[in-house]
Amino acid sequence: MGGDPVASQKAWDQYRNSTNYQFQFDQGTQAVKTANAPAFNSGATAKALINYGQGQAGSALAGYEGLLQGQQQLGAQSALGLGGIGTNIAQQVVGTNNATAGVKGTSAIYAGNAQAGTLDALMKAFGGGKGASSYGSSQGSGALPGHALGGI
Repeated sequence: MGGDPVASQKAWDQYRNSTNYQFQFDQGTQAVKTANAPAFNSGATAKALINYGQGQAGSALAGYEGLLQGQQQLGAQSALGLGGIGTNIAQQVVGTNNATAGVKGTSAIYAGNAQAGTLDALMKAFGGGKGASSYGSSQGSGALPGHALGGI
């Protein structure tokens, strides 16, 4: 539609030649001419040539459409394959991130438990584990154990 008619005709001819239409049409035309040689200019011969040409055009078009459909299917299959690869990569990244978060969380729990254990041990060592000072505790006389001033 519109544009250069010479370029349009060239594109049409390239399409017809890509489907092998012209060769097949020429072979059929020659066969019809040979079969009806004495009466080539008859209406029956003209009708046979038109029917043959239309049949060849339909066959060529169907073959070409089949090629295009194969290309379309290949493209769709490729897109599905790439989508599957992308999904697989995303799932692997999510799995790795979840595993990393689990390791970090477990490490934090162990670190917290270690700190709590250390603080508990320090409290027991320095405070007898009761939270009371050895100065004025309710045990004994209130003097430091082993101190020379004893009961002062």
